[in-house]
Amino acid sequence: MEMYETLRHLFNRFQLDWKVLRAIMVTTGAMISGSAALAVLHTGKFVPQDLDIYVTSENFAAVLLFLQEQGYEVQMPEIGATKKVYGDSTVTLTLKNRGREKIDLVATTEPHVVHAITRFHSTCVMNFITYYSIVCLYPEIRMDDA
Repeated sequence: MEMYETLRHLFNRFQLDWKVLRAIMVTTGAMISGSAALAVLHTGKFVPQDLDIYVTSENFAAVLLFLQEQGYEVQMPEIGATKKVYGDSTVTLTLKNRGREKIDLVATTEPHVVHAITRFHSTCVMNFITYYSIVCLYPEIRMDDA
């Protein structure tokens, strides 16, 4: 129940309709990873700076349209700004809403988004939220050691 409440607060913070987002995730296979998943798994220990949504390139447009309908706009990269690297097989768009909440929409050419998530730089962030579950790939790793 604690994870559910954390997840609900997370989506409220990003002003996303969870029921619609869940339907989008069901139909597109999109998943949420990164610090948002850590915040749900380790309640109170992480405050995500953004929301990382992973989707296959075939379903990228559907998720982008949903985010735009929720009030998010694509941000042009700033000259000289460092960019998060999600892997060689990905394209990333950064979106922000009027409240300046940030979402990174990561499209992968991999056959499934889990392939991209498992190639992330560190095992402690290889966690993800699907439309029906929260998955922790390395549950025995203590966060103190990460």
